[in-house]
Amino acid sequence: MPINVVYNRPHFDKQLEEAGGRLVVIEFTAQWCNASATSLKKVSDLAANNPDVAFIKIDAEKNRDVSDLYNVNALPTFVFLKAGVQVDRMDYSLPSELEQKVNKYK
Repeated sequence: MPINVVYNRPHFDKQLEEAGGRLVVIEFTAQWCNASATSLKKVSDLAANNPDVAFIKIDAEKNRDVSDLYNVNALPTFVFLKAGVQVDRMDYSLPSELEQKVNKYK
């Protein structure tokens, strides 16, 4: 399943609604964030290999309302939701741990 790039709050809300009870992995990033660029391949591979998981990518600076909702203060930040409830987060990019968390919560 591809990574859904979200551009605004209504689009974000729609993606969460469509995910239903599935695991949702939200990646908060910014254009200048080198760590996000480094993790792109791992996140893309995880999305391709886990079609039952919804992956959402959102620019934290351009979408402060969504970033503030999840108290994003570092980039990249990964937030894990299950049935709309936050179950975990990572305020950094560590590909092996990201994969472990996806497998744990899906």
